[in-house]
Amino acid sequence: MSFGAISRPAVLALSNSGQLVGCWTSTGECGLSPCHLGGSADIVFSDRPGEIRCARPGGRLSDDRLRDIASHDQVQMIENKLSQGAKPGKGGMLAGGKVKAEIAAVGGIPAGQDSISPNRHVAGANRQRQRGRTPARRANSS
Repeated sequence: MSFGAISRPAVLALSNSGQLVGCWTSTGECGLSPCHLGGSADIVFSDRPGEIRCARPGGRLSDDRLRDIASHDQVQMIENKLSQGAKPGKGGMLAGGKVKAEIAAVGGIPAGQDSISPNRHVAGANRQRQRGRTPARRANSS
């Protein structure tokens, strides 16, 4: 579950539980928080459609940010989310009232503003286009 959707103690509890039972946990769309890392479970970093959590201003992929996330031993996989099929016509939204300073810092989003997640990847879901991007993401996250 996303750090923006559930509380700090809940994320930490899921991370601790994941480590105890030997399963991976997912960051959800808000980003990699200290709570995710605090429980020692292996982690799937889930970047919402559009690579927004790994973006630099202007929305382009930031190799430095991606490399920083991948540098954590617990991060075992980076999920490149192409769409949010359960939300046809729109993406997800975290209401601005929930975007406090800590959530804003983790998610790389402005505090107090609605955080709107697109319903599909900004680069498009074209197989050839995505296939061409994967080796670059792999190389830049090592």
